Amino acid sequence: MDVSAYAIPGISISDEMIIESVSKVYGISSKNLLIPTRRRNITEPRQIALFLIIVIGRKGTRYIENHYPFDHSTADYSIKTVKSLYQTSKQYRQNVTAILDDLSLPNEDREIITRFMRSKINWNDFKSNL
Repeated sequence: MDVSAYAIPGISISDEMIIESVSKVYGISSKNLLIPTRRRNITEPRQIALFLIIVIGRKGTRYIENHYPFDHSTADYSIKTVKSLYQTSKQYRQNVTAILDDLSLPNEDREIITRFMRSKINWNDFKSNL
C-alpha cells in the first residue's frame, strides 16, 4: 500500500484507505469506484473519493490524472460537485460525515475539510490560506 505523507498534521491516510471508506459507506466495491462511468451510483462516491484524496493529501488535480484513470478536469469537477452537494443535500452531508468517521479524522482536521466545503472560495485559494 502506497502511503503518502499528508500536509494536515498528524494524519497519515492513504488513497486506498479513502477509497475503501467511500466504498464501504456507499456499498460498492473499490474496483467499481475507479471505473470510468457516468452512472450516478458510481460517480457520486467516486467524486467524494477524488475530493478527499485531493483535500486530505493537499494534492493537485494533476495527481489524479497521473494515478487514476481520470483527467484533471474530472478532479476539478469532483471538487466543485462535492462542495455544492455538501452545501445543499442533508443526505450527502451525512454520507460525507460517515466517511470521515470511518477514516477516524480528528475533529480539527475534519473542521478544515468542512470549513472549505462551506466556503465560497475554490480549493487552490483555500489551500494557500492554510
